[in-house]
Amino acid sequence: YLLWRSELGGVALGLTLQLPSGDVKNFHGADETHLSSFVYVSQVLWKRFEPHLNVGVDWNADDVDRSSFRYAVGASLLIGSKLGVVVDFLGHHEFGRLPVRLPPSSTMSGAVLKKNANTCTEQQPCLARGTVSFPAIPLKITRNDVADFSLGLRYAPWGSGSVFLGGVVPLNSDGFRPDFIPAGGIEYTF
Repeated sequence: YLLWRSELGGVALGLTLQLPSGDVKNFHGADETHLSSFVYVSQVLWKRFEPHLNVGVDWNADDVDRSSFRYAVGASLLIGSKLGVVVDFLGHHEFGRLPVRLPPSSTMSGAVLKKNANTCTEQQPCLARGTVSFPAIPLKITRNDVADFSLGLRYAPWGSGSVFLGGVVPLNSDGFRPDFIPAGGIEYTF
């Protein structure tokens, strides 16, 4: 929905509904329902520079704690009359913790000592306070926060269309992502 518009910019609202589809066991889909609301702001300055900001909330209907704040902030710079450079910082920050469910077979039991093991001797043995279960594989999972940097070129060889080429580089190590994600395409407006 367009809230405000001028010749060189504007503010709009967006709403997206994502429904589950595909086979999760085959890595085709997430089996989650998401409702996202966004605000888009853009303004051309000095006829060549266009900063933009997209912010919103992605509500996860299946696990509200995994809902997240999403953003894209960046700018486009026109070089010459048909070539542009686009730079963006992209990310999302989850509100709650990523749930990890471990089956009993993946945990080990052990004793909790009353003092540091290095100070235990035969005369003063370390006594156990009790037993505790812990994962057999050390896990450190809190939230799934993703931050990326995007850089690209856009060329407009004809009036109503353009060709773009670029890529995305992760800025943090959260999530299962490659070191570089290429992107490209052709856009034409009728």
